[in-house]
Amino acid sequence: MKKSKLFRGLTGTFALLTALCSYAGILAFENSGQVDIFLGITKPNTQSSDYSSVEEMRKAERLNEIQTQAEGSVLLFNNNNALPIAASSKMTLLGRTSADNIFKGGSGGSTTTEENGAVSLYQALKNEGYSINDNVYNALKNSTVKRSRGFIGEVGKDFYDDGMKSSFSQYDDVALITLGRYSGEQQDFASNGDANQDNGADENGDPIDNQGVRMLSLHREERETIELAKASGFKKIVVLLNTATTMEVGELESLGVDACLWIGYPGYTGFEGVAKVLKGEYDPSGRTVDTYATNSLSSPAMRNFGSFNYSNVTAAGQNKYLVYAEDIYIGYKYYETRYFDQVQEKNNAKNTIGSYASNGAWNYADEISYPFGYGISYAKFEEKMESIQWDRDKHVVEAKIKVTNLGSDNYFGESKDVVELYASLPYTTGNAEKSAIQLIGYGKTKNLKANESETITITADDYLFATYDNKAVNGADSTKKGCYVFDPGDYYFSIGKDCHDALNNVMASQGISGLFDQDGQIVTGNKQKAVRTTLSSLDNITYAKSPDTGNIVSNQFDDMDINYFMKDTVTYLTRSDWNTYPSRIENLTVNDQIKTILEGHTYVKPSDAPDVTSYKYSQKYETPITLKDMRNVPYEDDEKWDKFIDQLTPTQLAKICGEKFGNDAIEELGVPQTAAADGPDGIQSNVGFSHVSEVVATSTFNDELIALRGKFLAEDGMAVGQNGVYGFGANMHRTPYAGRNFEYYSEDTILSYLAGAIQTKAATEKGLTTYVKHFCANDQETWRNGNSTIMTEQTYRQGPLKGFEGSFTKGGSLGTMTSNARVGFKVVSMDQATMTQVLRNEWGFKGVAMTDSSKGSRYYLYTNESIEAGIDQFNNDETRGTSDLKNALIKNKDGHLWGKARTIAKHYFYTISRNFAMAGDDVVIDTNASWWETGIISVISVIGSLTAIFLALDVTFEVLDNRKKKEM
Repeated sequence: MKKSKLFRGLTGTFALLTALCSYAGILAFENSGQVDIFLGITKPNTQSSDYSSVEEMRKAERLNEIQTQAEGSVLLFNNNNALPIAASSKMTLLGRTSADNIFKGGSGGSTTTEENGAVSLYQALKNEGYSINDNVYNALKNSTVKRSRGFIGEVGKDFYDDGMKSSFSQYDDVALITLGRYSGEQQDFASNGDANQDNGADENGDPIDNQGVRMLSLHREERETIELAKASGFKKIVVLLNTATTMEVGELESLGVDACLWIGYPGYTGFEGVAKVLKGEYDPSGRTVDTYATNSLSSPAMRNFGSFNYSNVTAAGQNKYLVYAEDIYIGYKYYETRYFDQVQEKNNAKNTIGSYASNGAWNYADEISYPFGYGISYAKFEEKMESIQWDRDKHVVEAKIKVTNLGSDNYFGESKDVVELYASLPYTTGNAEKSAIQLIGYGKTKNLKANESETITITADDYLFATYDNKAVNGADSTKKGCYVFDPGDYYFSIGKDCHDALNNVMASQGISGLFDQDGQIVTGNKQKAVRTTLSSLDNITYAKSPDTGNIVSNQFDDMDINYFMKDTVTYLTRSDWNTYPSRIENLTVNDQIKTILEGHTYVKPSDAPDVTSYKYSQKYETPITLKDMRNVPYEDDEKWDKFIDQLTPTQLAKICGEKFGNDAIEELGVPQTAAADGPDGIQSNVGFSHVSEVVATSTFNDELIALRGKFLAEDGMAVGQNGVYGFGANMHRTPYAGRNFEYYSEDTILSYLAGAIQTKAATEKGLTTYVKHFCANDQETWRNGNSTIMTEQTYRQGPLKGFEGSFTKGGSLGTMTSNARVGFKVVSMDQATMTQVLRNEWGFKGVAMTDSSKGSRYYLYTNESIEAGIDQFNNDETRGTSDLKNALIKNKDGHLWGKARTIAKHYFYTISRNFAMAGDDVVIDTNASWWETGIISVISVIGSLTAIFLALDVTFEVLDNRKKKEM
């Protein structure tokens, strides 16, 4: 073989290797933040920690997690004092989930498995001294049955062979059965569940799993397991619900179950809290944050859950939609309001439409298993209302409630009680929609001994029960329509052990008879627990302006409703006629105006855009201004921030918007490298910590524990060197089938507002940047990318927006991550009304607004349009800055976008200046490449050099061969 041919082959081979390695290197560098997380090479920054070591912090964190799980677990029923269970008891664990525990949902954040150090249910029970039937447990543990998309992963009665059954009698004090449902990112509670894939559905379009049944219903295998336990003579049968959402549990008692405890997703150490509750070391004091419907399909929102296609739009990212035809009636606001009318036999409440569990006419007691705010404890409590007053001058409702622990027959420890405060507003047909009852505040007692009392004071802002009326004249500017109002009429404030009890107390105060509870038992209500206040005239002034910024609050979202463009296309549910209960709204045909909005290409450089030469850049001062100098500079001091930003080069300015799970350091300005990652349940890291799920923490109704969760997330960030978290989650539980309900607070957006404010404030005050997500209307996973969410402005403001509001206005969050869905027909990151008018002008947000991962969304999520609307950064998409915006500034000389880039820089630097990365006197500015980056560059260099050498040798020997030919 001629040498030239040899080197030509080597040249081609190594050229291909150079290209492949270069491409892999580009991908790695673009995702450098994720690579660092995977390799665990982010650097701790514990200057702001409250602990002397990470080990000390972890110890305190674990103890807090145990308490949070114990207080967040919800006891649904406890017949014949089945719980607590004596430590001397011998128990048999049944059900595959008892051995294959669900620690966390499927999304970003710390990995949680028994193999990674999480404490399993089995181990937690053993730690408490229980004797466990290892014969059955080991068989369950070794089972090959696995849960997967659309499959609950449970075993039936045939799994338990004669050998296992014969062991029951030796461990027959308790049969502990765990029922599990797993969901996550791109995985709603139905088959498939991918974000860009249809869910499984029956002939009615309702979601079903791979077994052809409702995934949240009791499955054949689960029913068989309970029946086996009953037939086998166990003294007690206890069910744990290892699911972050509600399930259909109405038949458990009739099957012979003695007690049922909801535990959600417990994270690393939560099962220790579960075991301590079972043992009686803690008295469970959690309350439901969602309604347990008898049939999980019965809420009006479920009619329009899933996949819906426009009939005349086919482009990806534009062709899907959801109609929030339920209006404001999410969860208990539907069931309780319809009950209010059912008792009074008005507004067609007793018609059959919407009946799923009722035998004919709609009946609340048939449709509901457990209402919102429900939960019992081992101890009994008495709540006595001492006073409730609406102070119109201070804009608060203050309630004082005396709580007494009445004790228990079989539990002698200390216990806590939750006090819930509700409001019932005057409703008139034709005016804005209102729920018959709504939560406005809550409180929780300390640990009380038997016969011990405590007076709880709850102070609730009246803003929380103001109604957004898009038809009202704005009282601060009569030229505008829409504002939050208080309509004239009677306002009732009540306490109750749950929302239904509180409503019955209101109805008793109104003189309404025929009341009953969720079990259908006749009750009278307690009018002593409700107070009436009468408002004589309309108040359209108090909240015509934002209480946070003083800016006018008026209609901004008329165009979210398809009826704005095409009159009477959609009918929304109204309590004035329950016959408007929704049906599936399929195959919508849209007009050309909507098509244009869906296409989304709207950016044109304004004719009056300033020249780029009007901006300063690359300024060199005798003494550079560093970010450390800006740590205490107010956001409003434009002069100082402008002078700092003037130091940036155009490339540095453009690069900020292209985020890669953090941003690079700018050494000369003292700007540290930043690092951010998922998620709401734990900082993503190979040495991170997975917390009890957000929905469990919310179920504690304990602000102290919710705050500590936020604080420990910040401590986690310090420990692993992540100074930003893509969380907390604040979307609403629109339906029980949404795959990420575990990392969101509740079906009730006021509870989300309150809990979000508490948790976010605690994390933010510790210096963690919280990118509260997914702002906004990301209430299902199926087709969440580019999906139109169609609704009224009242629904949007009191629903999806309200759930986020507290995190910003009260929690002070300096970050948000947007949804990839549309609000109305506009991609949320391209909707100026949401991103600027509401978020910044009404709520006063000063931080960084970031898209969700946008690299794969360029076909509908555009750079210039997003920046124009108010986006600051594009998650995991560095080229939006290094290419898109850089070209706009330098090549196209767009002065308008240059001004926007400077605003982005201000938001970013202001946020980082308040981050724990800037804490202390010695801010670490590390511009050195990671070892893996250096390694990749070295490998590419070596291979590239060899390619060049082989090419040179190829050419050399080719020339020599040609000379030889000529000489011959």
